[in-house]
Amino acid sequence: MQKIILEIKKELRKNIDEKYKKGAQNFFKEEVKIIGVRIPVVRKISAKHFTSWSRQNLPSDSAEDSYVKKEIFNLCEKLLKAGSNEEVTIAFDWAFRLKKQFEKSDFNVFEKWLKKYVSNWATCDDFCGHAFGELFFQFPELFNQTKKWAKSKNRWLRRASAVILIYPVRKILHNLPQDKICNFSENRVSRSTRTFSNGVYSIRRKNVLKNIFKIADILLVDIDDMVQKGYGWMLKEASNIYSNEVFKYVMKNKKKMPRTALRYAIEKMPKEWRQKAIER
Repeated sequence: MQKIILEIKKELRKNIDEKYKKGAQNFFKEEVKIIGVRIPVVRKISAKHFTSWSRQNLPSDSAEDSYVKKEIFNLCEKLLKAGSNEEVTIAFDWAFRLKKQFEKSDFNVFEKWLKKYVSNWATCDDFCGHAFGELFFQFPELFNQTKKWAKSKNRWLRRASAVILIYPVRKILHNLPQDKICNFSENRVSRSTRTFSNGVYSIRRKNVLKNIFKIADILLVDIDDMVQKGYGWMLKEASNIYSNEVFKYVMKNKKKMPRTALRYAIEKMPKEWRQKAIER
């Protein structure tokens, strides 16, 4: 196990881009541990070593899958403890690659990682936008846990409570018929956002919208700009499907919403909608 960690560290050091390393810190207000490897390169390194490890260690008997997942989660933990953005990115990527083996109980591991190892917007959004978001999509009953995050003193938990809902929105959007997607660039807005999509997607669509507004209500007047951007982004993504509902929500709450959250939320809306929203 230690061997592959050392190999990853060695390859990361070989791919340091000094110019990128110097400028990367400018994207963060807090001090962030950065090795200096560009994200596309990090993901290539991640894929290479995951494939290599899998070929050597994956069992032929699927009954041993749980053992393999445990081993990979242990490797993820070691990478997370190392603390650099690059190693954290690899850890979360490896976790996401196990999505077909996700179980509801994995929430306990993922929440621990979120609380212990996420310390900036990049790692928060990466984790919630991939592995943790996928877990929530598979087990939507876990949503109640996010309401606790929205009330946390930890700014990244509060941001995560909103950002994690972007993943199911995008999954639903990907599975919608093209004529049911709000195309704001052509000023086409669906008259109803409740009458299409069958089966499990229909149920999830209604629940996701309800959950989005619950989280937005809790975070509505949060003074942290990272949280404001997070829930504003959530509403913006939701407007791709729930255009009318999101616009009504914004109009109802625009006097309370911080300008940062408001501007994020209305970014994809038609010009006339945006003008109405920013009028005080």
